[in-house]
Amino acid sequence: MRHPEHDALVDTVRGWYAQSYPDMGYHREERQFGFYSRNVRVGSARMNCVTLRPPSPFDPAAFISDLHQYYTGQRVQIWVDDPCEAERIGPLLEANGCSRGTTTVYLAHVGTPPRANAPPGVTVAPVREADVDEYARVKLMACSSDESQPSPEDITANAAILSAEMSGCGRFSLARQGAEAVTVVAWYEGPPDRFIFQLATRLPFRRRGIARYLICSAVLEASLRGHRSTIINADMSDTIVDFYRRLGFTDQVLCRQAYLFLGDEVQQEAGADGEAPR
Repeated sequence: MRHPEHDALVDTVRGWYAQSYPDMGYHREERQFGFYSRNVRVGSARMNCVTLRPPSPFDPAAFISDLHQYYTGQRVQIWVDDPCEAERIGPLLEANGCSRGTTTVYLAHVGTPPRANAPPGVTVAPVREADVDEYARVKLMACSSDESQPSPEDITANAAILSAEMSGCGRFSLARQGAEAVTVVAWYEGPPDRFIFQLATRLPFRRRGIARYLICSAVLEASLRGHRSTIINADMSDTIVDFYRRLGFTDQVLCRQAYLFLGDEVQQEAGADGEAPR
């Protein structure tokens, strides 16, 4: 089932990756091959991102050279937001040192907002600046499905991104089971739309209805605020997509294919044995 404003949603979501968000530190620049993005507040290579909208014919060698020049040899996440284009240029990217990553689908909620009661003992609270390290720790554990404590460096890097996004339209909440922090949820707040871009529960606390409760609450609140739609994204190969569809996220508004270019990291790793990693 499609959203009544499907075409407008497609244009909106594509537009997210073609504009800058100075309040969160995101700077985007249109170049020959698409929109190049970095976060000037965080200053981390993990935020380097290109939404590739290539000319035809596409010269992959020239594109890789431009990446080197613009990002000074750092790693870059490359996204192609048109399945036909991904099929056309994906093999060219892989032949020029890029590795294929996930396929991310963007789904818009359609129809009456779902409802769910809070599971017993679960409370949810918005994240404040004093909570960013705890949120980052829970997010890293949940996304890795590993209860080992993340490294201080990873926590600090993720907390820096969170702090930057909180200063703009990023909204973050942390769910607790009793005193234990167990689930994270985050979205960018419109208008006109709400975009849930992060939802993860620590492994021992899954299948208790916590994620369902958080999604249902977010969709209902967005509807009450008068938002046009709530959009969520996920790895297309993940079973969570079926769960989202059952909750009413039935309209696919965008599908993005990821590639990773390692930049000078390839050369550094190749130096040990003369061969780049596959």
